[in-house]
Amino acid sequence: MDLTIDFLKELRERSNEPIQFGEHGLAAPEIDAIEKDLGFPFPQDFRFFLQNTSGSGGALFPWWDFSKEAYTQSINWIIDGLIFDVRHDDLWLNRWGEKPTSREEIENTVRADFETWPRLLPIYGHRYLSAEPVESGNPVFSIMQSDIIYYGHDLTDYLLREFAPSSRLMFHRIP
Repeated sequence: MDLTIDFLKELRERSNEPIQFGEHGLAAPEIDAIEKDLGFPFPQDFRFFLQNTSGSGGALFPWWDFSKEAYTQSINWIIDGLIFDVRHDDLWLNRWGEKPTSREEIENTVRADFETWPRLLPIYGHRYLSAEPVESGNPVFSIMQSDIIYYGHDLTDYLLREFAPSSRLMFHRIP
């Protein structure tokens, strides 16, 4: 199913969240400015979502009142959660090699590994869209510390699962 204005409007009718799906969102130059501030481009479906959704009410990440600080805080929250699991839940991946003894080396290893991940775009709570590759159709992940779940095969699928889980929208126009 494609992300369209009609889809967003129908989603608005079915959602209990204070989100204006299908309403006027950010203008293209505003999105361009955010991309420039972050240093990377957004996939086209995410740009469409931002242009056609108003996120007032605090349910969605505040792209409509963007601050790089809030974005960085959201991303650091992921890294801090991974570091927490390394320290308290014996998380250590084989690809990281032998576990160092120093706290600083451990944190540097986790941060260096995170830099190899695709860039992430916060959507709602702990749900993130992969920004890479820079094309429509990237997956959405639920990330809570090291508990990372594939939450939607693309932005449209995710929006259905999150905001209209029992909707008939999930069952029409099956490819």
